[in-house]
Amino acid sequence: MNTYTFFIQDVLPRTDAVEYIILRAGKGKHKWSSIYVNSLGFSYLEGLIWDKYREYRQQRISKIPSAEWKRILEGFEIAADLLRDNQDPEKTELILKYKIVSPMYPISDIIDQIADLERFIRELSIWLQNFTKTEKSISIIKNYI
Repeated sequence: MNTYTFFIQDVLPRTDAVEYIILRAGKGKHKWSSIYVNSLGFSYLEGLIWDKYREYRQQRISKIPSAEWKRILEGFEIAADLLRDNQDPEKTELILKYKIVSPMYPISDIIDQIADLERFIRELSIWLQNFTKTEKSISIIKNYI
């Protein structure tokens, strides 16, 4: 079984071998207003985003208004709470609304890393909450397609 890294960092990954997502608050001109997120880890959250923001599409750039992010964050919080102490792949798929967005990887690949996924959701939520207060939108930019 593979081990995946759910990373969030404020600097560009140093290797082209890593697929990542850029989350950019507003125009990305403020300190720490862009972060880099592992694309695999992010793929496990796309069902949660779509569940709260039905205009979300798996395209190169998605600009989501901050008001919508607040709704998405409510879904993140519920999912993180439900993931705590969960090891059931079927329940995890339901929690993450996983089958909605044509998943790239099976839940079984990360079932031993649910605690890491929960922590990833919570850390990402903190960053998003900070910028939804000051910016009109937060964009999702994919470095692959």
